[in-house]
Amino acid sequence: MESKGRPNGPEVGRIIGNGTPVKVVCEAHGPTVDGQSHTVWDRIEDGTWVYGYYLTTPSTPA
Repeated sequence: MESKGRPNGPEVGRIIGNGTPVKVVCEAHGPTVDGQSHTVWDRIEDGTWVYGYYLTTPSTPA
C-alpha cells in the first residue's frame, strides 16, 4: 500500500507492507480509488494518508 501526501495525491509518501500496523490519527472523506465506493482516507502518524478501504480499523461504540 502507498501512503500519500494528501488523499489520492500523486506523490507517494512511503510503501507500507501488507499487515504492517499503522496508527491512524484522523479520517477524512476524499476521492475513491480502484473503482471502490469507499470515500474514507486515514491520516497516519507520519502525516501521510492511506486509503481507508485497505485498512482494518476498529469501530468506536456509540
